[in-house]
Amino acid sequence: MHHDASSFRYFAGIDMSKKQFDVSTMDTTDQFHGHQVFQNGPKGFTALLKWISTNNWSPVLFGMESTGYYGVALAKYLYGKGQAVTVCHAGYVYHFRKSRGWEQKTDYTDSMVIGMYLNHTGGFAYKPPSPTMEQLRHLVSCRRRVVQQAVSTGLFNQSSTSAIKSSALADYERYQRNTIKSLNKQILDLISQDELLKQQVALLCTIPGIGRLTACTFLVYSGDVSQYRKPGSLVSMFGLNPCPQESGQKIGKAHMSKRGNSHMRALLYNCAGAVIRMSNRPNPKISQAFLKFITRRSANGQHKYNYVACAVMRKLVILMRAILLSGKPYDINHGVVSVAPDNSQGDETDTSTTAPQAQSHSDTSTTVVDSTVCCADERDEHRGDAISGCLADALQGSNTPDIVIPLVNTPA
Repeated sequence: MHHDASSFRYFAGIDMSKKQFDVSTMDTTDQFHGHQVFQNGPKGFTALLKWISTNNWSPVLFGMESTGYYGVALAKYLYGKGQAVTVCHAGYVYHFRKSRGWEQKTDYTDSMVIGMYLNHTGGFAYKPPSPTMEQLRHLVSCRRRVVQQAVSTGLFNQSSTSAIKSSALADYERYQRNTIKSLNKQILDLISQDELLKQQVALLCTIPGIGRLTACTFLVYSGDVSQYRKPGSLVSMFGLNPCPQESGQKIGKAHMSKRGNSHMRALLYNCAGAVIRMSNRPNPKISQAFLKFITRRSANGQHKYNYVACAVMRKLVILMRAILLSGKPYDINHGVVSVAPDNSQGDETDTSTTAPQAQSHSDTSTTVVDSTVCCADERDEHRGDAISGCLADALQGSNTPDIVIPLVNTPA
């Protein structure tokens, strides 16, 4: 649900900090009405609503930046009191400030900028997550930090030998492995206790390449997928949308925006690798479609593996959203294209323009090292000869004639 700015007469911009928060109010003409500093706690929350009520600022839309946990308690309190609350994207507020030419950076001016931003754009209605989802989000965040620390210390570096490792380092690596296993168990146990999460994870795991931990992480970061009106909105949230570079007659290469959640992109990259490895198995129902898929996306000299992997990542996100909205498991035979022998030369439907053309070696090196932990279940749970439906689904409506070329070998 989106808050329409025209439905409110006043806007309260809130700039949060650890011990206090600044609030500035203004009307629909951006006219300033008041500023106050409150304690970041129950007493300050009560004083805020009393201050708003005393000045008869109603109806009012409260808004704050999503910059951490400092504002979570206040957002929940306002939601519980029936107030309209929105949590703004910090990057959008930053660019809004730049567009207005504001150079000052204080808590007071920040609250004013947020209030003006609410007046001009409104925002998504804030809805607090369930206690189970909140605990799950905390566990996923802890697991991500532990995995990053383990990778930085060379825990999963296959080239390192045990001969050069000291006993202290070996004990520390053992501790990290046990911590990761414990977090994995807590996450899966928490999912099994919630029927809705259990059902959603089971639905997502029907997609080739998607395992339980990746499905859980997707639910944590995406939230309620019904809030995304178009599949492209969810794709953009994870930074998988293409960014073309064009100016006049000059047309540059498009690249992936990478403005979204980097953790989810790392998991999706490994899932895409699992799908590509499964597609390399001899299966007539996927081989022809996958060959055409590779051919179209390597026609302009693109790096075959990364280019196709990014397209598969985007397709996986679209499939996960569609499955959660429909409540139906993934049909492994959906979208398989059968080509008639007497195929005429018709218009070819090329979907490659919607696929991000990313050649990021920095992200690739990070995610491949992290894949031993991040996507261990994705590699193990989908080793069958299943058809990669996400690749075949991308070719729906294509009349490309059969082409026989060798499959691309995935990087070691």
